[in-house]
Amino acid sequence: MKTKYLTRVGVVAGACVAATALSGLPWADASPRAVVADAGGSGSEKPVATCVRFDNGEGPVCGVMLRGPRGARGPRGLTGMTGAPGLMGPQGIQGPQGVQGPQGIHGIQGQTGPTGPQGIQGAPGHTVVVAGTVVKETAPAQGEQNTVLTPSVAKCPSAGSPTDTPEAYGGGVQIQKSGSESGGDVVTIEQHFLGTYVNSTTVNALPPGTNPGDISTQAANAYEGQAVITELGGSGKAGVPGDTVTVQSFVVCGP
Repeated sequence: MKTKYLTRVGVVAGACVAATALSGLPWADASPRAVVADAGGSGSEKPVATCVRFDNGEGPVCGVMLRGPRGARGPRGLTGMTGAPGLMGPQGIQGPQGVQGPQGIHGIQGQTGPTGPQGIQGAPGHTVVVAGTVVKETAPAQGEQNTVLTPSVAKCPSAGSPTDTPEAYGGGVQIQKSGSESGGDVVTIEQHFLGTYVNSTTVNALPPGTNPGDISTQAANAYEGQAVITELGGSGKAGVPGDTVTVQSFVVCGP
């Protein structure tokens, strides 16, 4: 009996020493055969009772010891491997338009184009513009289509006139439309040319029967222009005239 008692005392003393040495470790109180009870409350230096049970039929053997201070924190463990990338998130909304960039540098100059055809020779001196005859056409109530108008002729002043500009150097034709439907009227120039004056409706560009390459023997002194009506709107009301078109030629005369 005495030997058994001494054995128990030795075990309790060893348990106290071991508990004191291992009190700073996280598993110091995790022995499957030991039960640690805080006898004096929490704290780093409060008395702690440690009890050990040897036989199921006997009570535990307890000893009182002081809990030592907590040990220093161990070093940080190694960083784990990078995880797999996550799923791509939804596309964000479109951002605002950026500011306009600076203007680019000026490009190189292109090649010069071909020379155009030579124009009509200009007058050697001062020129005057002479208005031609006026040709006017008014459509009936139902309108008018496909009508060739009388030519308009402009003639230069005769030699020895105050302006002394008997020769023609150019000309043109003016077309004016009026009426409620004039926006849809179609009137175009059928022909226009310089030539020799014959009468108020006729100008000869060259004498009749001339061959290709022949040259006129008289200088041009008049200009003729003729227009054609494709569509001239009507009023749509009986007795009420429709749109009106006015055609007038002009000639540029010089010495």
